[in-house]
Amino acid sequence: MGDALQHTSQSIPRFIKDSLKQILEEYDSRQIFYFLCLNLAFTFVELFYGVWTNSLGLISDGFHMLFDCSALVLGLFAALMTRWKATRIFSYGIHLDVVLETNLATIRVLESVQKKLTRLAPEDQDRFRLDDCLGGTSEVIQRRAVYRIYGDKAPEIIEGLKRNPATAVPVVLK
Repeated sequence: MGDALQHTSQSIPRFIKDSLKQILEEYDSRQIFYFLCLNLAFTFVELFYGVWTNSLGLISDGFHMLFDCSALVLGLFAALMTRWKATRIFSYGIHLDVVLETNLATIRVLESVQKKLTRLAPEDQDRFRLDDCLGGTSEVIQRRAVYRIYGDKAPEIIEGLKRNPATAVPVVLK
């Protein structure tokens, strides 16, 4: 179902049919759908009677109920989206979690390096160097985080972290 938005060959009626089937399969979304149908029925009755009796109050309340119905439609769509599988194109936040976790891991590694540096004597701080893992256990994680944040300047930042961590780490953490 989540691939429905990626395939242009799928027709809109088919998408609606599949979506309705999924909505009716789950209890919570089914209850929202039933409430939406009931609300829409009252909305159209109120709008029709408001126009028939020339009552501005009923007409305005009918439009108000119509906006309530649009919120219910959005809720149904959100309930439907929670069941879509993540794909490479539509990660639904999964990719963002990985990015945040990688950045957090890099910050933690650099904070531990900074803590280690503060315990060293000044002459030992000048001799201290980082390897390709930049103080962590993986070359890839810290490098990706630095590249994501610094872009084209990342090679210079990484080189600075490796050659002179006492100066570069506090700057990067700032």
